[in-house]
Amino acid sequence: MAATVKHLNSAVLDGGLTYLRSNALSLHVVRNYVLASTYSNVTSPVSGGAGGLSLGSVSCTSSNISAPATGTGTSPAVTRLVTVTPPSTITVAAGNTANGTTDELGLVLVSGSIILASTDLTPDSAIAAGNILSIAPFTITFNQPT
Repeated sequence: MAATVKHLNSAVLDGGLTYLRSNALSLHVVRNYVLASTYSNVTSPVSGGAGGLSLGSVSCTSSNISAPATGTGTSPAVTRLVTVTPPSTITVAAGNTANGTTDELGLVLVSGSIILASTDLTPDSAIAAGNILSIAPFTITFNQPT
């Protein structure tokens, strides 16, 4: 007997991506983000101590995140994705720094009081207060179940 194929309709995948697109309010450049990081960690500046991870941030709206689109794969196992295009440069706030050797840099999209998505920012590099960061567009992909 053949095994049951695991599959999610693109409408299901798009629902999550549409939620992300509709609810993202800001994009933070962070250092040393881990899965256990909280909204408070992500939105608090590094310079403030107390576990703050944010080096700087910029507001965003649904216009900065594309509508869900077809990614890679062959039908029916096609991925779905959105492209995030930061609205402007991000200025590293006063007192915030990151060491390019020991600090891992990342990008985190937040809404209200929740973390919506995070991704790695490569390459890791030294960042000083006052630096102006230009963040290239990046994709967030939902894959079919395995």
